[in-house]
Amino acid sequence: MVSIAGGEPLLHSRHRAHGPRARAPQVYVYLCTNAVLLSRRLDRFSPSHYFSWVVHLDGTRERHDAAVDRAGVFDTAVAAIREAKAKGFRVTTNSTFLQHQTRRRRFVTSSTS
Repeated sequence: MVSIAGGEPLLHSRHRAHGPRARAPQVYVYLCTNAVLLSRRLDRFSPSHYFSWVVHLDGTRERHDAAVDRAGVFDTAVAAIREAKAKGFRVTTNSTFLQHQTRRRRFVTSSTS
């Protein structure tokens, strides 16, 4: 089993070759991504029982977008997951949940005047 993590592995053109390698017998490849570039890179890979996208999501839409400090990233990732699944790819998610986080907690921004 090979796990390819980042930064963001899809930023690097050298990962173009991992799609075909993932089809090698008994070599499982897990490519970890935040999925922001996934839709644009899917054509570089082929679906295989031995290949899986691992998309990192930091909880719900609100929490994930706050964690990455960019609105819309959660929705981009979910759309990319759906597209990859529709094209026959295996997709899993990886999430980090901290003990102090609860469903009702909100991220608060403050401003000074």
